[in-house]
Amino acid sequence: MFRPLPEMVKMGLDNPDNYYVSASIDPRRDYRIRGRRGTIHYLSFAAQNQNFAARDRITGGAGHLNDSELALAPDGSFEIIASAREHPGNWLRLAPDTKQILVRQTFLERARERPVEIAIECLGAPEPPPALDPARVPAQLLGSAMYAIGCAQWFADWVVGFRAKAPVNAFHLPSEDDHRRLGGDPNIRLWLGTWRLAPDEALVVEATPPKCHYWNFQLGNVWAESLDHRFQRVHINSSQAVYRDDGSFELVVAHRDPGHANWISTAGH
Repeated sequence: MFRPLPEMVKMGLDNPDNYYVSASIDPRRDYRIRGRRGTIHYLSFAAQNQNFAARDRITGGAGHLNDSELALAPDGSFEIIASAREHPGNWLRLAPDTKQILVRQTFLERARERPVEIAIECLGAPEPPPALDPARVPAQLLGSAMYAIGCAQWFADWVVGFRAKAPVNAFHLPSEDDHRRLGGDPNIRLWLGTWRLAPDEALVVEATPPKCHYWNFQLGNVWAESLDHRFQRVHINSSQAVYRDDGSFELVVAHRDPGHANWISTAGH
């Protein structure tokens, strides 16, 4: 498993509370994923057919497994078999078009939580792997270029699409089909919106969260990238927010700190 992008290379309105790792796979083979749970708040595994180099790019996924379904040993370790055929125990279903396994780790307080220790191995793979075939290199290089182009175009189109469905400074709930096409976790629902603020204006957001394991509010730019959460308070989650007595909360999005406990900075946007 490897981290597909460094912390400051962003895509797909990535969640600042998430740590993502993934592995490219061949769905004709079986894989064993071993790890130790750690103390992170939420953990999920998704078999995806993500392909930004293709016209459709993402059409959903196959299997999905989260920590509430994961059988753990007393020491917190686990083993998952990812395969097309059903397997007893922890099983992640692969489809004929599955291209990667994505692992999402969600933190409430990143500095206090321990991430998952994880490794993946291909079962029955030939040793050593076959030599590189020069005839395949041009197509693979073209695929890399098309991935970069397709990724940028797909998320730009996505932003244009949801901006057309909701007025400025308002929210839109994407359909389940839209969420599936994004390759999203089926346990997560997104409300999306855009904002436009003059230097002396603020956007006030009020909500009463449902009973849920986790929620967050975050800002992103027009290229569907999260903002720089290392140095700016551009997001807040269910553990960090200050609530009213009735369980509701108020957030204030503004260019400068208005002295509000739940201030979200626009970080110059």
